Amino acid sequence: MKQARLLAAFAALPLAFGCGTAARAVEQPNAPVAPEPSDLWRCVAESAYYDAKKLSQSPFTREISGKFVFHSATPDAEWTTLARIRFADSGLEFRYGDGIMAVVRKREPGTVYLRMIVDGDERLMTSIPYGTPIPFKISFDDEAGTVTAESGGVSMTAQTAHPYRADFDLSCSGADVSFADFVSR
Repeated sequence: MKQARLLAAFAALPLAFGCGTAARAVEQPNAPVAPEPSDLWRCVAESAYYDAKKLSQSPFTREISGKFVFHSATPDAEWTTLARIRFADSGLEFRYGDGIMAVVRKREPGTVYLRMIVDGDERLMTSIPYGTPIPFKISFDDEAGTVTAESGGVSMTAQTAHPYRADFDLSCSGADVSFADFVSR
């Protein structure tokens, strides 16, 4: 019940859509039409397309957790297939954000590579089999100036030069991904 209230409160935050220059959402032929009730957002962007949703987030948030699920992925040689959860400050460009990213490569379509994002740089965490729901937790320690990403049974902590998190970005490219079960503390 508490999780449902938090999800409803989080979903009620003001939304502003941000899309890449070639953004377009498309329905996959075999995908369910409506997202599951626990979905915060379902990102559908076929190969060579990108879609994103920016949400407002309290700059005092210490932790966010949830999961993301790939319903389909269309990796190709030219475009990266990914799902990304990223925090930044409204005064900075999003390329400097902190968070977590999942990548499916064309040469290894059965594997999802999890990467931690710190100040815009990516660090490999682990890999998991494609088709597995991916739970995650991202937490901030303001006193230490660190961000911690946990997913796939791995936890990584790193110093961040930009520990701000007023803006929150969900995105995908070349995939149909649900972002779900979010809890923010």
